[in-house]
Amino acid sequence: MNMIDDTPDRFACETDTELRMLGRYIRAVEMGVERIKEEEIAEIKCRGDGDFMENFNQGMDHIIAHGEAIPRILKYTQIVALYSFLETRLGLLCEETHCRRPELDQHIKTQPSKNTVKESQVFLSIPSLNCEITQWPAIETLGLLRNCVAHGNGWIERIQKPEKLRNTISSVHGLDEDKGRIVVSEVYIERTYRSIYTLFDEAFHNLGFGPGLMPNEFPPKAAN
Repeated sequence: MNMIDDTPDRFACETDTELRMLGRYIRAVEMGVERIKEEEIAEIKCRGDGDFMENFNQGMDHIIAHGEAIPRILKYTQIVALYSFLETRLGLLCEETHCRRPELDQHIKTQPSKNTVKESQVFLSIPSLNCEITQWPAIETLGLLRNCVAHGNGWIERIQKPEKLRNTISSVHGLDEDKGRIVVSEVYIERTYRSIYTLFDEAFHNLGFGPGLMPNEFPPKAAN
């Protein structure tokens, strides 16, 4: 492990800021799903024209029948946002590390400027970096979900190796399958956000990027 410098590191500070913004986005989406349903119910109540209960009951039946589509789509956007942030910031971390450690040229075949998450993992696993990271299994799960959302719109059978994804879903708390589509819970999203935070915190400590990240609890729900 590299010596830790207590001086705040520019790159680590930038990552910290973006992580906090990502956390607030995720919380805003979760709160938005709840508010959408509340506003839809309130609007139905305002449509009464003498047959209030009939209109209300029909409206509630409609929400129950179709009200899962928008929440599902918004949950999927969270998966994409988490992975997009991770892939982008990991690539930048590899570039930054390479700039600070030019002697790494002998260990890599190409410049780390177009990294996927997998390529970033390979780069950060170079023995001379001494960069031990514990969160790669959680990141692999996120990648499987992201690919299913991006390439199959959440339909498990539309992707390659659907059984691998099903096995992952059955073994990870907060994930499920419903009518052939992945179901992502708030618990899973928040835990994955923390895994990404931990990954960067471990990397910064091990690579000597200052004291690491600021303490970062997942943004709490705002009071009503």
